[in-house]
Amino acid sequence: MYWKSFIAQIFVVSLCFQSACCSVPLIVYSHLLVPKLQAYINNFKHLEFPIERLNEVTKKAIEPCTSDAYVLVNHPGLTLEDLQDPSLFKFLRTYMLMSSSLGAIPRAEKPVDFDKLEDLAISRCGAHKIEVDGLEEVPTYIDSRTRVIRVNFPRLPEDPEERKEALIKADEALRHTLRKLPSPHHTMIYTNQEPGVLNKLKERKYSKLDIFEDITREPTRQYEVERNIKEKKVEPYFHEKRTNLIDRKASEPPKFFDADFLIENEVLVLGIVGITLVLFIHQTFLLLKFLVKRAFRSNKQVEEKKNK
Repeated sequence: MYWKSFIAQIFVVSLCFQSACCSVPLIVYSHLLVPKLQAYINNFKHLEFPIERLNEVTKKAIEPCTSDAYVLVNHPGLTLEDLQDPSLFKFLRTYMLMSSSLGAIPRAEKPVDFDKLEDLAISRCGAHKIEVDGLEEVPTYIDSRTRVIRVNFPRLPEDPEERKEALIKADEALRHTLRKLPSPHHTMIYTNQEPGVLNKLKERKYSKLDIFEDITREPTRQYEVERNIKEKKVEPYFHEKRTNLIDRKASEPPKFFDADFLIENEVLVLGIVGITLVLFIHQTFLLLKFLVKRAFRSNKQVEEKKNK
C-alpha cells in the first residue's frame, strides 16, 4: 500500500509539471526591410516555434547587414503575459510600428543564442560589440562602423506593481539607447534568455495569447513594403532647345554713331574730335603753304625765262 501511495503522489506531481516548458516570447524587427523575414515567421502555424526555425529567423535578420546597429535585448523573467499590457511598452511598440520587417513569436521553444548572433554580426557585418548592463545607456559614438549592442536588463521582480514599474523603466532605458544611435537603421531582437517552468494551468492560458496583435497582425503586415526610405519621384528634365548659344551682340564692336555709345563716352569722343580737327587744320595749313611755295617758284622760273 505504501508503494502504491508513493507512486500516486509522484504521478500527481508529474501531471502538474509534465508539460512544463521553456517557451519564451521573442520580438524581432528591422527598421529597413529584410526580405521574407516576417513571412517566414507568420507562415508557421504551430503553437510552439521550434528552436531550429528560430535560429534561421534570427540569422536571416542579421545576414543581409542592412542595419547600422543590431540590438540584442535580454530581459530575464519576461513572460508572454507581460506583453499583454501595451502601456508598459510604449516606446518598444513605437519602434515596432515604424519597422519595415516585424515578427512576433509568442512561444519560442528555447531561447535564442545571443553569443552566436553576436559572432555572426561581427564576422559578417564587421560589427563592433557594445555591452550595456542594467538600465545604463549605450555610450555615445559618432563613427559609422556597425555595432552589435547587448542589453542585459535586471531580472523582473515577482510583485505585480514592482514588475510593472520595472518594465516601464526598462522601456524608457531602451528608448534612450536607441535615440543615441547615429542612424535610425537598426535591428532588434527582444526576448528572455532565462525561461522558467510553466505549469499546465498557465500553458492553457498562454496558448491563446499573442504579442501586440494590433501591430503584428495588422493587415498591411501581410505585404513586404519598405516603409522607411522615401524615394521622391522626380520628373525627367529636358533642356530647352539649344539655340542662340552665343550672344553675337556681345562680340560686335560698338558703333561710333550709336547714341548710347556717344553719351557714355562723351569726353573721349570730344577729345578724338578735337584732336582730329587740330590735325586737319595743321595738315591743311601745311598743304596750302606747299602749294603757295610751289606756285611762287613756278612764277619765278617763268619770269627768268622771259628775261633771257
